[in-house]
Amino acid sequence: MKSTQKLIPAAVAFLGMAALSACSGTEDGSTGTASSSVVVTSIQSSETPSTSVETVTATDPASNEQPAPERQAAGGCDPADFQAAGFSSITHVAFCDGQWAIGGQAQTDSVNHFRFVGSSWTKIEHAGETPTGFRCYDRVWLGEQGAPAGFVDNVMACPESQGSDEKVLPGTQCKSYDFGPLVVKEGEISCAEAIRVMDYYLDHVSEGTGNIAALAFEDWRCATNTAGIAGDTGWSLGCDRADGVDIGVRAS
Repeated sequence: MKSTQKLIPAAVAFLGMAALSACSGTEDGSTGTASSSVVVTSIQSSETPSTSVETVTATDPASNEQPAPERQAAGGCDPADFQAAGFSSITHVAFCDGQWAIGGQAQTDSVNHFRFVGSSWTKIEHAGETPTGFRCYDRVWLGEQGAPAGFVDNVMACPESQGSDEKVLPGTQCKSYDFGPLVVKEGEISCAEAIRVMDYYLDHVSEGTGNIAALAFEDWRCATNTAGIAGDTGWSLGCDRADGVDIGVRAS
């Protein structure tokens, strides 16, 4: 019995192979190469998968381009261009890039600094004077206005004594505001005190009276010049006290 049971699976396997061989023939009875096909049946979930559709809108790359900035007008750099703007003493130009310029009279120490505004060269007013009497400029402010290094490096810088408790001489620049430099005009005062006084006035200018926002506090009197006065004097606002000390912010 044991030998018969071992032969049954072998016989079944042989019959299965014979059946596959018989099915491999063509319809006309000819025998071809045995082939088999596998059918894979997938079971789909009863839940329908969600479908996300993303719409991409094509855009013209040219439409994303930013418009080119307008080119700023530039002034001529010949001495004649400055003479035509009313500066007849300019016979030599030491620096000029069409926006900023340094010019003067040859063989003298007469030097002026210019900026091209609108359609004409305009003179840049100095911020103060050095202790030796030379006109000086606020290099930080000039840089903030866009002056190039070649221009800034060739102007005389005012002594910067911001925060110092030492008394300074008239002409000393103590601080640079957005609208102009704070300068000691008369008398002797420390920059720390000058800054404290001017900052206080600017913080309380709304409490001033009249069209010049006049304000008195401690032993100081401060006021803001009208546009006409600022244009005539070159000072936008200032503070003074009875002992002759006078500080102010130059009009930019």
